[in-house]
This record gives sequence, C-alpha cells and structure tokens, in this order.
Amino acid sequence: MPSRKELQWSQLRVGLLVLVAIAVLIGLIFLMSGSSGGLFARKLVMRSYFENAAGLKVGAPVTLEGVTIGNVVHIRVVPEREPMPVEVTMRVGYEYLDGLHANSTASIAQAGVLGDSYVDISSEQASGPPPANNGELKAGGSPSIQDVIRTSKVSIEDLSRLMRKVETLVDSLNEGKGTAGQFIKNPELYNRISQLAADVTT
Repeated sequence: MPSRKELQWSQLRVGLLVLVAIAVLIGLIFLMSGSSGGLFARKLVMRSYFENAAGLKVGAPVTLEGVTIGNVVHIRVVPEREPMPVEVTMRVGYEYLDGLHANSTASIAQAGVLGDSYVDISSEQASGPPPANNGELKAGGSPSIQDVIRTSKVSIEDLSRLMRKVETLVDSLNEGKGTAGQFIKNPELYNRISQLAADVTT
C-alpha cells in the first residue's frame, strides 16, 4: 500500500501535468486564431518608415482598407533613414496578397480621437505586382492625430495674435489716439467735419 507521501507526490505531478497541458492548449488556440492566419499559415513581412511612431505599439493591428490582415511585430528607430527614421515591421497573411501592391501605401491611424494606433494600408490608388517578402511600403500622406493637433495649435496661436491686435486697436480708439480715435472722441472735430459737409452741400 503506497504511503501518504507517495500519494501526495503523485497527485502533485498529475496536477502539474494538467496545468501544462491547459497552458499549451490555450497558446495553440491563441496562435492559430490570430488575425494573420494562425501559427501555421504563410505570412508576408513588410516594412514601412514613418516620421513618428505616433503611439504605435508592437502587436497593433495592420488593416487593409479597414479589414484586419496582420499585426505589427517590430518597431525601431533607424537614424540613417532621416527624415523618416521609425521602422515598422508588419506581418500579414498570404491570403490577403491579392489586395496588396508594391506601391500600396501605409499610414499610422488612430481608432478615434483617444483610441490606440494601428497601421492602415491603402491600395486605392495602387496597381501592379504584389509586394515582395521583406519589401517596403511607402508611407501614406494621411495626417496623424499629432499633425491635426499641431495644425490646430498653430491656428489657435494665430487667432490669439489677431485678437490681441483687435484689442489694441479698440483701446487706441477709446483713448482717442489717431485720426479715427480723434473723430470718435473729439466732438469739435466732428462738428467741423459736419460744418464742412454742410458748406459743400450749399
């Protein structure tokens, strides 16, 4: 008859084996149900270079005209690629190759104003052969949320400067400075101009 210690050790080994099997099963399900076709599907690797990563992270979706076709697998800075030093490596499923072209463009977009960043590939204006494995897709010209914020900030600063000039002009008029200010604030000048107009009419 096995001792209590032997029974406990046997139960522990069975429990560990079950946990390992569950972990492996979950990992296989996750890999085989990924957006790029799973663990055993053929994949195409592509690269694009951007001026700024704009909050993009490894694992972010890669979409083609809004349809998820893969993921970002690597992001790094390549200084010699200035002024577009941010290299983004993407992996997409081969089943989407028909919708991709060598001159398709990639851009970093945001899911809403405060959403996560992702890479969107556009083939709307593209034609020709599919991209080669490890090929480069040109960066698209669509503005990122940072560009929109930067442009808005410049516009607000210009508007603030204009408002300050208007305030200065109004203050000058109220203080009677300049010809317009004298005309508004000096009744004698107004009377003279009125008299001159009456004389001209006569």
